[in-house]
Amino acid sequence: MVDDLLVGTLSVTAFIVLIRKLLSFPSTKDIESSATKPLQQMGDDKAITIWGFEEAGDYPTYRLGNVDSPYVARVEAYLRLIGVPYKKMKSRGGSENPRHKVPFANIRGKMIDDSSRIIEHLQKTFSVKIDSELSKNQAATGHLIKQTLQGSLYWVTLHQMFDVQEGRDIFTAHKAAEFPPIVSTFIMRMILRGQRANLVGCGVGRLPHNEIVRKGQEDVRAISTVLGTNKFILGTPKPTSCDCDVYSFLVFLFYDDTQVVQPWVQEIKKECSNLVDYIERMKQLLYPELEKFDEREKVRPK
Repeated sequence: MVDDLLVGTLSVTAFIVLIRKLLSFPSTKDIESSATKPLQQMGDDKAITIWGFEEAGDYPTYRLGNVDSPYVARVEAYLRLIGVPYKKMKSRGGSENPRHKVPFANIRGKMIDDSSRIIEHLQKTFSVKIDSELSKNQAATGHLIKQTLQGSLYWVTLHQMFDVQEGRDIFTAHKAAEFPPIVSTFIMRMILRGQRANLVGCGVGRLPHNEIVRKGQEDVRAISTVLGTNKFILGTPKPTSCDCDVYSFLVFLFYDDTQVVQPWVQEIKKECSNLVDYIERMKQLLYPELEKFDEREKVRPK
């Protein structure tokens, strides 16, 4: 009798604790603690190593097996632009990072995550001057372009990868192969559900598809207009950090399998042909060892 009462009391207590945990919201202190929790030391402390979703040597182009996050790609582009050698490693989906995101990096012994923080640290560490001659107007324009890419166009591409059936099928087929068959379905549902929650949370996932497409079209057209006939996005004689962003996000939109299945992407590439030329120009600058995108497009597997 006593044992049954004790078990019942413990069960009720455990249930109450569980409900409180589910209904509770983290305090400001908890949120700040999570945001500032240090990363585990990894990699070579005498070199520069970055972690992304894909293997070392993979190139962020249209083949999904070779595509990394645009945020990883912008760090790689920046490192190549400033001529600093680095190693690339594959992360376990960002699980090594307390904030569960890529990229993160070991920059000569200092572990850092978030692409903007990594680039800022690289700028200070190597006294990078590629943005030093920008006027206030150019710097402000660059900031607005980066916000358009990261705060708007990026969510359009995620919508096409996770909410639109064609893109979701391509992503799932590629990603599921990384897990044992017995658990892959469960893991993929968790990933898709989490990404869906992110899209709803940012507001884009609450809109109908045609409105999201229109947002993407407006973003691309705006960037195309800013570029105009310039060689680089801010009208500078040499590329700046903003070019790393424009290149990385547009490569993903224009050449990733989850994106190119959308008819509007093919149409906007024809309409904004200056951006296609711009990508090729930046690719030749950053990855001179690679063949032209157009030539690879002709032979890409169907």
